[in-house]
Amino acid sequence: MNEKSPQDSLATTLNRRHFQQHYRRGKKQEKDHQNDHVRKLIAVAVGNADICASLSQKNEKKQSLKLLRTSRSCTKNSYKSKEM
Repeated sequence: MNEKSPQDSLATTLNRRHFQQHYRRGKKQEKDHQNDHVRKLIAVAVGNADICASLSQKNEKKQSLKLLRTSRSCTKNSYKSKEM
C-alpha cells in the first residue's frame, strides 16, 4: 500500500531539486549581500582615513594651542603672584 508510483518519486525528486536550487540561490544572494556590505565598509574606511588624518592634525593643532594658552596664563599668574 505504501509503495510510491514512479510519478510520485519523480515529483518528489523534482520538488526537492527545485527547493534546493532556491536555497542555494538564496545563500548565494545572502553571501553577495554580505560581500557588498564589506566592500562598502572598506571603501568608507579608506575614504575616512584621509578625513580622520586631517581631523587628527586639526585636533593636534588645537591641543597645542590650548597648551600654549594655558602655559601663558600660568606664567601670567605666576608673575602676578610674585608681584604681590
